[in-house]
Amino acid sequence: MSFKTILNKTQDLFDHILKRNKKLIIFAGASSSGKSYLAKVLKDYFEKQNKKVVLISSDNFYKDLTTFFAYLYGTFDHPNLIDFKELNLCIEKLLNGKDVKIPIYSFEDHMRIGFEYIKADFDFLIIEGLYTLEFIKREFLRKAEKIFVHSNKGELILRRLLRDPERTKESLEKILSKLINVFPMWNVFGEKQRSLADIIFINDYEIIKDKGEAFLEGYVSSKKLSQVLSEYKLEKKEFVIEYYYKDENKDILCVKEHYLNGKFYKVSLSKREVISFRKPLKVKSYSVFFKEPGMFSQIHILMQLANLKYVFLLKKDIEIYKKDEKILILEKFRYSNKLKLLEKI
Repeated sequence: MSFKTILNKTQDLFDHILKRNKKLIIFAGASSSGKSYLAKVLKDYFEKQNKKVVLISSDNFYKDLTTFFAYLYGTFDHPNLIDFKELNLCIEKLLNGKDVKIPIYSFEDHMRIGFEYIKADFDFLIIEGLYTLEFIKREFLRKAEKIFVHSNKGELILRRLLRDPERTKESLEKILSKLINVFPMWNVFGEKQRSLADIIFINDYEIIKDKGEAFLEGYVSSKKLSQVLSEYKLEKKEFVIEYYYKDENKDILCVKEHYLNGKFYKVSLSKREVISFRKPLKVKSYSVFFKEPGMFSQIHILMQLANLKYVFLLKKDIEIYKKDEKILILEKFRYSNKLKLLEKI
């Protein structure tokens, strides 16, 4: 990958694209990698410079019988669900100065709900989508600036779980059942697009920092514990089993089973961030919580399919304390005298 241009700053990416000044720009990347967001921000950036921009997503070209094809292929992420022949024809017409109409696809209804007319009057044509570098015609790719957007697999899982319920209006259980085949499809059809790109953009945005609950971590001695908790009221006690996974960037993602009164009642996903390695060690953790049944085993399957490396597990007794709006979580490790205190911030 040494011959590729590797970037991770949005402004650097935009400056590079402007310098190259190619009329056709193509973004590819896994679902939730950030390709759609980057394409939209680039469009806004160009338009502020009085450039005319047309932005088209391959998502608009999902076939009308998407649910039938998804049942046939076992996933919504198979490239045969997208009409790339129609997309290529639209690109050809636009590059030849002809107006086109493109379909409008509804992820909530899983069907096309209309059309949008696009005029062939632009300085830049931006195309973005899952498999665009693989299935757009080579004659167009040779003329294009090709960007592959990369995000770590653990981050992709978090983004889908936190984004899709609002996007598709489906339950998390249904979303998880569809995600099971996402990574196998991506491994076959998507990942090789990296070698076709001119630019690899590393999207290191972490959705859990925006959507999750943040805690400061620290350790406390048993002698000082009563003093720390003196003004807090015990809300509930939980038993938690934590399963740790490591992704390709060596980030640690933790899947937690939560038990209340001996009964399993929710799953959480968390990520830790070391703020300072100087003693005393300063660490932040971020967590998101799910209560849908059946999620636990499906999340573990997703981790395996994404090739995240399982590291180890820990068992903890947890006590949750509250004072007004303040929350403290005391973690007592099994087979250890350590006491960890998490303060919600």
